[in-house]
Amino acid sequence: MNERLEALETLMVAYLLVWGFWIASPWWTIYDSTPTFRMLSTIAPAWVVGGLPILSALLLSIAYRLRLWRLRWAVLFFLVGFFQFVAVLYFLSNPVSPAWITNTLVAIILGLLLFSPEWANTKDG
Repeated sequence: MNERLEALETLMVAYLLVWGFWIASPWWTIYDSTPTFRMLSTIAPAWVVGGLPILSALLLSIAYRLRLWRLRWAVLFFLVGFFQFVAVLYFLSNPVSPAWITNTLVAIILGLLLFSPEWANTKDG
């Protein structure tokens, strides 16, 4: 497999863990800090919005380690939708914030990992 794709996926797992812990942290609340995050509070509590990327990062790591490519594909597919959904909420709540652009970029990178030709031909083993 391509070492660059493996490195990118490892970086995305690290990003998911950091972003998830930042959102779901019990030591502070981000929902009250800006209008960008207030719209998220109408959808789900912070522990859900932060917990989903943390759980996804763990599942991606397990899927990669055990070569469960269908699980990896399903998790990446979910994450592309999740980050694009969050980006739309960010845009609707605060269009001048760069948060929606950042999350759209994350969704695009995850989509590139999802549909990369080198990974597309792998089978569950």
